[in-house]
Amino acid sequence: MKKIILFFLMFKITGFYAMPKVQETEKLTNLVRIWGILKYMHPAGSRGDFNMNEEFIKQYEKNSMSVGESQFNKNMLDWIAAFDQKNAKYKFNQETEADVYVDYSWINQLDNQQLKEKLGEIIKNQNIGNHYVKIDKLTQYLTFKDESVDIQFDQTNPAHQLLFYSSFWNTMQYWNVNITLNDKKWNDVLECTIHLFVNNKDNFSFEEMKDKLLAYVKDSHSDNIDISKRITEQSKYAAPFRGRIVNDSLVITELFEPKKCELDGIALGDVIFRRDGLPLKDYIEQYYDIARSNDLYVRGRIEKWLLMTSNKNKIEVSLIKKGAKDVEEKSIHLYNEHFDFSQIKSLYSEQIPLFAKISTEIGYINLANIKVPELKQAFK
Repeated sequence: MKKIILFFLMFKITGFYAMPKVQETEKLTNLVRIWGILKYMHPAGSRGDFNMNEEFIKQYEKNSMSVGESQFNKNMLDWIAAFDQKNAKYKFNQETEADVYVDYSWINQLDNQQLKEKLGEIIKNQNIGNHYVKIDKLTQYLTFKDESVDIQFDQTNPAHQLLFYSSFWNTMQYWNVNITLNDKKWNDVLECTIHLFVNNKDNFSFEEMKDKLLAYVKDSHSDNIDISKRITEQSKYAAPFRGRIVNDSLVITELFEPKKCELDGIALGDVIFRRDGLPLKDYIEQYYDIARSNDLYVRGRIEKWLLMTSNKNKIEVSLIKKGAKDVEEKSIHLYNEHFDFSQIKSLYSEQIPLFAKISTEIGYINLANIKVPELKQAFK
């Protein structure tokens, strides 16, 4: 009986400590959504009558973790009332274009009926200003020239981090109709990534949150690798070889500098299946979850260059030597330097050089400036 009571008590205590995290996630999720509604759908907010960056930071600080759900709802209603006092004239005719693709289903899930009704009123308003978004007369493209950048962004400031997150999420929500083509609903993306902010311990977690948010945007022309600060920082050192992923293992196909590879006992045909204690598939999902719409292209960049990089000069791998059966644990040295590809070795029968030196017999002609007599002389 004592064991049962003790287990029940532990379950209640665990639930008590888990609740604040859950409430904080829901609160911040709704703060992001309501800020977007006020900015883009409210008559006063969309006219630019408020500094929306300052408004967001104030509300973030006002609704700290100690604020409960009922107080949060009251704060949101007071916030909306302040916007209404700015000579806000609502206009209701027919559904706005935003209603066609913006998902407002979350409003019906709110517990506060008054807040539900007030938000429902704002999203049906057609008296919408164009302070933040305008249509270029020449190109007919949307322009965001008046999006405010009046704060000195501090990446270590949680309020600034969430403002950055909220700005991007709401811009996609209201002005990128292609967001409806995403595999995951944009509201669900907000809910599944906001917890990274709640659990944020350092700037690295903030960078991870940015990467994951960008990864959910379905864009076949982006890979997010080159703009990821997190990946750039963890790719300072590289291995002197590369390979191809086959059955979730990396088969070594090319040795950039064979002598350096020999120092670590790495040879063509060796198979690496684990890195730093993680199976390669799990390692890629954990550290390179940065694209979903063109994952084949990104996968190619990962397997050829990034998988064997690190912010340290050594990594631990598990591998099987070519033709062997036993698993070997090895420390692989990485280098922060340009490799000499002149001695490159490859598994491929016909080795294609990565580059070639131009012969001194090749010349260049500037066709913009050369004259006819000079042209004849050049081709002799």
